[in-house]
Amino acid sequence: MARVRMLSGVGGKVGYTDITTDYVNLFSSIVEGRVVNIAVANSLNAEIKLSFDGGKTTYIHLPAGASLSIDLGANGLEWSGTLSAAAESALPTSGILSVGIIRAR
Repeated sequence: MARVRMLSGVGGKVGYTDITTDYVNLFSSIVEGRVVNIAVANSLNAEIKLSFDGGKTTYIHLPAGASLSIDLGANGLEWSGTLSAAAESALPTSGILSVGIIRAR
């Protein structure tokens, strides 16, 4: 029998003035439920780096204008932690960073 779960989403955006070379938390483990999909769109004019452990480890480098979707659920995975972002080197001077998550409860 298939496992049935309730899914819900949450999202937000961060302006270029909030992105520095120090990691800023976008979502944290206080998000209710386990995350099964993460989508990030970088319309900043600078490359960013993403961390899934509160900035301890850089996992993904996302160029300016790029986006990604990580489908954890397709592989039977779930994530609960802190998603953080920081400028790779040059600070952005325009744009936004949009983030959305799908979570299972």
